[in-house]
Amino acid sequence: MKIKTDFVTNSSSTSFIIITENGLKEIDFMKLMGVTEECELYHMVEELYYRIKNEMLEVHEAYKSKYYRDSYETFREFITDQFSDEVYQKVLDVEENNWTVYIGKLNSDEEPFISFVCCDCFVEETDKIYFNYTNCSW
Repeated sequence: MKIKTDFVTNSSSTSFIIITENGLKEIDFMKLMGVTEECELYHMVEELYYRIKNEMLEVHEAYKSKYYRDSYETFREFITDQFSDEVYQKVLDVEENNWTVYIGKLNSDEEPFISFVCCDCFVEETDKIYFNYTNCSW
C-alpha cells in the first residue's frame, strides 16, 4: 500500500481540442459561446478565450512534446485516449482541408469562472470553429 504524505490537491483539469480554418479569433470564439458585448458574462468568457489561447498548442506539436511522447506510442492513441475515435476521425478529415487543430488543458486552480468551466463538459461548433471540451478529469 502506498500512502501519499506530501501535498494533495483536489484540483481538476480539462483537456480541449479546437479546430479552426483560420486560427482562433476572439470574435468567432465569442459567437461560438453565444456571448455578445452586452452580456454580463462577456468579460468572463473573454478571459476564458485568452486562457485557451495561452494554453493551446498545434496538435502535432503537442504530440511530439516530451510530455505526450512519453505517454503515447501513436498519434491515434494520443487523440482517442483523451477524446474519442470520432474526434480522431474529425481531426484527420479537417487536416485534409488544411484546417488547424489545437489541443490544450485548463485547470481548476485558475480564477473562479475558469475553475467553474473545468467542472463542465461540452462540444460547441460553428462553421468556423469546433470546440470539444469533454475530457474532464474532475
